[in-house]
Amino acid sequence: MKILFISPKSPIPANDGGKISVFGTIKYLSKLGHQITYLTYLQTADYDESVNELSKYCEPIILKKSTPYTLWGMLKNFFSKVPYNIWKYETIEFEKALLNLISREKFDVVHIHILHMAWTERIIRKHYDCPIILREDNFELKIMERFYQETKNPFLKIYAYLQYKRFTKFEPKTCQRFERCIMISGEDKKELLKYDPLAEPDIIPLGVEEDLLSYDRKEIDKLSIAHIGSLNWRPNINGLRWFVNKVFPSVVSEFPECRLRIFAGGSQKKIAVPSNVKNNLEWIGYVDDLWGELSKIHLAIVPLRIGSGMRLKIVELLALGINVLTTSIGREGIPVFDEKHILIADDAKGFYEKIRRFFREEYNNDQMICEGKAVVRDNYSWKVIAKRFENIYSEEISKRK
Repeated sequence: MKILFISPKSPIPANDGGKISVFGTIKYLSKLGHQITYLTYLQTADYDESVNELSKYCEPIILKKSTPYTLWGMLKNFFSKVPYNIWKYETIEFEKALLNLISREKFDVVHIHILHMAWTERIIRKHYDCPIILREDNFELKIMERFYQETKNPFLKIYAYLQYKRFTKFEPKTCQRFERCIMISGEDKKELLKYDPLAEPDIIPLGVEEDLLSYDRKEIDKLSIAHIGSLNWRPNINGLRWFVNKVFPSVVSEFPECRLRIFAGGSQKKIAVPSNVKNNLEWIGYVDDLWGELSKIHLAIVPLRIGSGMRLKIVELLALGINVLTTSIGREGIPVFDEKHILIADDAKGFYEKIRRFFREEYNNDQMICEGKAVVRDNYSWKVIAKRFENIYSEEISKRK
């Protein structure tokens, strides 16, 4: 079938959950024999690299434009009913490119990736009578709700609350416009049903490349901790800042040789580091061989306290065979349990205690690794996930025939 795939940014390099979601879906739908045209913004990616990599699996149409957050944009959006971080993606340039594309091509189905590009549905409906699918990587209003609850800045807190209230009306209503809305986790589905009890969303998780399951970890650097995740995403900033200031000093006091290695794009200035742990912290940034570097790590942390959806990096770490410590929010959408597959704690004392016991080998670390790999093997194959998308497309196309 011919598929039009729309997303808000180029997924190259595929180095975070949102990018992997797009790239993996396109790649494995292509492997099933489907013809895909992909329309997106460039944002901060490299144009030539994006075109070269994506062309292996689709026809990429990439607009050399970014949609950054700006104070002027926030002011212009003040009286809109659409949340700002959704509104800013609606541009004349993208609309013209879309109209040009659909005027000359006929598609069997349209796949819109995340709420930020849902506005394109209105344009497509004027020209096509074909199924339009919305894929939600996160339930956005839940992220905004948790953000306003967590933030301390009074002005930012008020702004975030107003944005959250917009989301409560905008997101559930927008999901209703699509033939199918595909959530990434059961938790997100439950949240949507709170606002729209008549909704019937599907659930399809993200996938991982199968070769991670057979990655060979030859040596482990004892007492090492890793954090991965872009510091251009506020939930990652919030979680890492909390860990570095509230948890890590206690860990260093107990284990002076402990090293925290931060694999993250974005500015280090966003994280204030206490003087007593500066010598125990390493800013690694972006590396070409992330899995090779992570394979040496003793423990990975995902200290997420704001967020929604599913943290793909946890699934990838489990596939790689690395023990993971996260929060209840971090494990949402993943069928894992505390001290069986991973470690879970939700406050600073609990996080420190889990690390202390882990370093003292009070858990069966190897058994948790085996159990974690089994979860990945049974639930997160890209081949199976692409087939589930294909089945949904086929069902909706058949209804029109």
